Amino acid sequence: MLVVFITKKFIFHHNTSVLFGQVSPALYYIAVIFEVIILVDLLVNFKTGYIDKEAKKVVLNAKKGLLEYCCTKLFLHCASAIPLQTIMFMRYGLEIDCCLCKTNYFVSTLRIINTVSLYRVFETTKYWIRGRASSKITHVYKFLRIIVLGFITMMQFYDLVDTIGLINIINTGELYNDSLYSILLISKFGDPETMSNYKLICYNFGRICKSLLLFTFGFRSSAYYLDKMTSLTAYIIANIFYMWCFLECFAFVNWLKFPEDQIIISQEITLNLVHCRQLPDKLCDKVKLYFAFNSSIMRKVQTMNGLYISLPKILKKEAMLSCYQKRLMKIPFFSVWPLDIIEKVVLLLKEEVYLRNDALTQPWVSGKGLMIVDVGELAVYSAQEQETGHLIDGDYFGELSLVTDMEVRMSYVVAITPCKV
Repeated sequence: MLVVFITKKFIFHHNTSVLFGQVSPALYYIAVIFEVIILVDLLVNFKTGYIDKEAKKVVLNAKKGLLEYCCTKLFLHCASAIPLQTIMFMRYGLEIDCCLCKTNYFVSTLRIINTVSLYRVFETTKYWIRGRASSKITHVYKFLRIIVLGFITMMQFYDLVDTIGLINIINTGELYNDSLYSILLISKFGDPETMSNYKLICYNFGRICKSLLLFTFGFRSSAYYLDKMTSLTAYIIANIFYMWCFLECFAFVNWLKFPEDQIIISQEITLNLVHCRQLPDKLCDKVKLYFAFNSSIMRKVQTMNGLYISLPKILKKEAMLSCYQKRLMKIPFFSVWPLDIIEKVVLLLKEEVYLRNDALTQPWVSGKGLMIVDVGELAVYSAQEQETGHLIDGDYFGELSLVTDMEVRMSYVVAITPCKV
């Protein structure tokens, strides 16, 4: 949907700008198609309901959904889905490509309303940084998001500035020699050959880059007051994105050099999520216990430490074999297996972390397979809930699942301390 929103903004800017003059009717039909896609997307989101955070459930009622859309920020989704190009078709019909039809308050109002759609671009680009396998790729998409949002925001800003300039000309009925917008109108309609649409596109791209890169095309002896305000506002907007980029750079360097800080930040974010969702205090205590467990910290460091990530796969493989190969060979079932098969089995091992009082197995329930205790202490209870023994580092259970299908556990296994299996 991000491509749809961005493309629709470019086409709508091109179709409603007086400077581009009479454009191809096909562009208007393309814009209408994009508006239909956006409306269908909104309808699908509306039909799938919304999340009631207080009741902690999904509400599918249409009336309640409409009320939720009108009372929250989701109203901006509806406002950004207004079919502005279709409204122009309803107003002008087949004469929609008329250049003079764009020089009025009606089209200017539509261009101002189109500013709301910038919110959907901002909201949709969030999906770039969700569910990425690598933290480096996540940071790359964060910087890409800043670049795209900066360019689209500046384009929308200058679109709004041109609209205000047109309204000012309509109100006063005259052109100003020191106004950039007036100069462009004079150049476009006074001598169309010198100011083609291609040159106009290059000019728009140039002034967007000028504002974002904080440079100037040269000194002007006099400037219209609206142009001065435009330059100042564009400078502020550009610096906002530069500050955003600086914060992301700081977070990226901090992620590379100080993984321990990221563990603390992850813990705070997780605890804040637990509190915001109003989850039980018992779950909050489990989260704290998980982050206090050394093995869980090691798992976090392995996914974030730049040195470990940069190691070749062969070295990571050797490290894992060194940790678990001898331990696996102590199990009688594997003691007679060839070494190359043992290595393949070691690479298939999966780590799981259990906290205190967590039940690893229950009677009459299918097990997950052979489980080897790496760190921690477990208690074994019979089906009658009588304690029969303890398991510590190096012990194992569930070995029958290696020779039987859907092996059923006959006892409880409960974690006494936080453990890694």
